[in-house]
Amino acid sequence: MTPRRTELLARALLVALGVVVLAMVLVPATGQAAASVVLHVANVLRTRVGHGTLTLSDDFVLAAVVTGVSACLPALVAGASRASRPMPLPIRRAALVSLLVAVAGALALALVSAVPFVTFRSLVTAAAVGVALGTLGLAVHQTLRDAGRSALRADGRSRRAAVVLGAVYAALVGVIAFTGSPVDAGAQPWLLRTLERLHTVGLPGWFDYAATEFSANVLFFVPLGVFVVLLLGARRWWVGAGSGFLLSVLIEVSQSLFLPARFGSVDDVVSNTCGAVVGALVGVVVAGRTRRPHDGVRDSAEQGERSSSA
Repeated sequence: MTPRRTELLARALLVALGVVVLAMVLVPATGQAAASVVLHVANVLRTRVGHGTLTLSDDFVLAAVVTGVSACLPALVAGASRASRPMPLPIRRAALVSLLVAVAGALALALVSAVPFVTFRSLVTAAAVGVALGTLGLAVHQTLRDAGRSALRADGRSRRAAVVLGAVYAALVGVIAFTGSPVDAGAQPWLLRTLERLHTVGLPGWFDYAATEFSANVLFFVPLGVFVVLLLGARRWWVGAGSGFLLSVLIEVSQSLFLPARFGSVDDVVSNTCGAVVGALVGVVVAGRTRRPHDGVRDSAEQGERSSSA
């Protein structure tokens, strides 16, 4: 796709998103209908799939949708200015513009809500997470496009670090995943009290105990994605994402079959896989940003040699 077509498509999608938000503001029933559709789909999945699918609250499901939509903003903002600028829009500026757009949309929706402050707080929190994830994706795209080949390959040092740290991580996963009872069983009362206090100072209500557990599972699998990138190189980041899915399925099936006190959950597979994907993307950015100064010279020399031989 040409830069001009990319710009037109990104602008069209931004306009469409703005129209949707405007419709929700002018006709509140539109937003309620959209939320009802999302929750209906969630309930169908809960009923048909089962096995711990979407045990999270309805408010968390809606917040996740806001996060997913907001994650598209950095790419759309960067794409909308692609052809009209001599240089690509800097990632930080795209992130800032995306965040401002998200805040403006959240404010507009909050003003027509019965509880404006609560709605605004919830929407901004979910949107900020989405913008952060979208910015990470934009940084990965730029890294894979611009970084030299040597910066994206795994070297001996990164492989050794991946093997050593990966061994420690594997031992930790084994202890946490295959113990007879959930590791957070003793901490649950303390976590509930902590969440109750945090809700009084601004934490959205949808971030409850189940959401905390989901987020912890995401964070727990981030190192796996990073280690795979360190071991195989940034070009094979997708292996890190796939490894998170396969390992998570193995853990959940094993818990269901061999650990009576544990329960295999589809939600855990989703959260663990998301964590591995995020970790792999972080690994790509780190690999590209920590390249040695002479890597660029080496890449230029390699390109010159290929040109001469051609």
